[in-house]
Amino acid sequence: MTKPRPRVVTVLPGLAHGGAEIGVLRVLGATTTDFDHRVIALRAGGRLGAAFRAAGIDVVEVEMGRPLAWPAHAHQLARAITSFGPQLISAHMHRPALITTAVHQLVARDVPLVWNFHATLSEVTRMRLAGRLAIVACRLLAGSARRIVYVGERSANDHLQRGYPRAKAVLLPNGIDLARYRPDDDAALRLRRDWGFAVDDVVIGHVARPSWIKDHGLMLAAFGIAAARDGRLRAVFCGPDSETLPVPAHLRSRIRVLGLRDDVAAVMSATDIGCLSSRSGESLPTVLIEFMACQRPCVSTDVGDAAAIVGDLGRVVPPRDAAALAEAILALSALSREQRSELGRLARDSIARRFEIGAVAARHAALWRELIAGAARS
Repeated sequence: MTKPRPRVVTVLPGLAHGGAEIGVLRVLGATTTDFDHRVIALRAGGRLGAAFRAAGIDVVEVEMGRPLAWPAHAHQLARAITSFGPQLISAHMHRPALITTAVHQLVARDVPLVWNFHATLSEVTRMRLAGRLAIVACRLLAGSARRIVYVGERSANDHLQRGYPRAKAVLLPNGIDLARYRPDDDAALRLRRDWGFAVDDVVIGHVARPSWIKDHGLMLAAFGIAAARDGRLRAVFCGPDSETLPVPAHLRSRIRVLGLRDDVAAVMSATDIGCLSSRSGESLPTVLIEFMACQRPCVSTDVGDAAAIVGDLGRVVPPRDAAALAEAILALSALSREQRSELGRLARDSIARRFEIGAVAARHAALWRELIAGAARS
């Protein structure tokens, strides 16, 4: 008789197309042969629901509404958890961790609970009041979690400095599918032709949903400075709502805004340099890992673990400094195509050693097994 697979419930804020959600999808999708997964989204809707289901993961959407409505809707979350009969519960981000902990204490106290945090707290004062209160409340309730997983070192350090328990901290990154994120010369030629860019143009890629954290304004300003000095420079902006960016009139012939795309790896292959312009909030910027897996050297602001990801294979500059970001773009664009190609090759090798999804997922699975086995013995 086949031994039943352990059942794991993962609670997410929603199913939006965000870096944290995609990171969870990759890890869960890589462990479906060894675990039965249910994802519970605390907000209905979101385009990633179909992707989770396609990966063989059960999905339940629970509309929790505003914080004042949480007590009235908590029974929906409780039912979604208990009906699956999990051996482990995992909650991602602070508000889901807070809500899940309250329900866990009522209906699943003996089931190991893991918190997972994907962001730094460098600009916590800019968060909404509910978000700031959730961070404080989680610190006070941290005894309820068996482990607290951080995807990046800066995120871990930020939380530890605010009193989160060091003994429960585990550093586990997100992973990447190297078979999907790889250089694709045929797609690169086709897309550059579609965009009207010449073979010798140097294309800067930026992939992110516009927000104050991602700081598209800084990116546009830096590109404008750099483009005035290097006539070969072009840029593509990709991501949900990127088509709404206010591109200055004098740059419109040199910039393409693509909106949400399903062929992001191909878009990245069609660039020469990847760029991240975020001002804060990042922990482990997945977009840098993706660009580097596609053999593209990167320029990034110094947020989260960006410097550790890029290392000496690109450039890292202070946030909110358009001139510094422009100089970094110009430094990489000044390299020959062969020099950038060599940097890109080394970049992919670096990502393969640290973030290959099979190895990363195995580390997550080992933690789950450890906690499930410990609960069975107690």
